[in-house]
Order: sequence, then structure tokens, then C-alpha cells
Amino acid sequence: MTIEEWFNSIPDKQVCQWGTWKSDAQESGLVVTEDKSGWENDTTLTKPEAQTAFAMCEVTIASEDTQKKIEEWSKEYDTLIKTPPANGDYLVTCDGSKVKLDVIKVLHKSPFISTRAYVPEIIGQPLGWFVTGENEIRTHGWRVILGTKSRDECIRRFGITPNQIFVRRLRVLRISFDGQSIVAEVSDWD
Repeated sequence: MTIEEWFNSIPDKQVCQWGTWKSDAQESGLVVTEDKSGWENDTTLTKPEAQTAFAMCEVTIASEDTQKKIEEWSKEYDTLIKTPPANGDYLVTCDGSKVKLDVIKVLHKSPFISTRAYVPEIIGQPLGWFVTGENEIRTHGWRVILGTKSRDECIRRFGITPNQIFVRRLRVLRISFDGQSIVAEVSDWD
């Protein structure tokens, strides 16, 4: 099936997030090998907008073997994202750079130091939990906050002037009491 044939099978009033458009195409054997559209996966697109976005991407028709590998990877991904990192797990960046911790300062409160943990959505990439790297901007995934002792050690080492702190690796301590965040400590500073 070609991309044109696939689009002809979709209702004209179809509206989906960009990530859903790509996964639906993948289910039909069409794989986006390089996304040059500039759209985030959670951006909602109409059918004409999606056609334009696909025109900016490199799309290949997957062989049966490739399609099977994609399906296996997708199942593993779906399982992994439903299970947050376990206590004691180490969190590093996907690209091997340092972990970027954001320092949030509010008047009359201790600084809040956090980052984001996520599972990469790029098909075929090794699966696992990673945290935001030096050159990344992440707004989705689990919020990872430093526990009190680790936060105090960061402040002792770096002060509270910088808006960002860079460390090598974090270790998961637990899930927060409200179940919305991961509490971690810095396990490797350099």
C-alpha cells in the first residue's frame, strides 16, 4: 500500500494527533524513517495537515520481517510505559550527555530541583527509562524530583544561583506519595 492509497482510505474529516497518524500508517506497513515535519507527536492535525506533514517525511514500505519487528518493539514499548522505573534503578540520558536538572525558585520556599523521565518513542531505539539530557527540552513523561538530602547536596555544591544543574546519573528512591512523581537522588555527580 502506498501513502496515497492509505490516505484515500481515511475519512476526510479525520483529526488525530501527529503520533497517532504515524502509528496508524505504520499499522498499514508504512514507516516514517525520518520525521522532518517539525510537529510534536501530541499536536492535533487534520487530514490535509497530516498529508502535508507526511510529504515532509521519509516514508518506507515495511517488509513483513520489518513489520514484525516493529510490532514486537511496539508491544514492549506499551508494556514499559505502564510501569515506572523501580526503586534502585539508575536513570541516565538517552544520548550519553549529562542529566539536566531544572532549579525552580519560589519566594519563601526551598528550591525545587527536577527533570523528566521518559521512554523514547523512536521505533527501533533501545527501550528503557531515560531522563532529560543537556540539549533536550522535555515536557512529557514522569517528573523526577530530587529527595531532600540530594537537593541539599546540590545546593551545597552548586548554590542556588544556576537555573540548571548538570550531573551524570540519578538513582530512583521511590514513587512520590501522591503517585505523580519519581523521587530520586544523584548517584554520580561527574
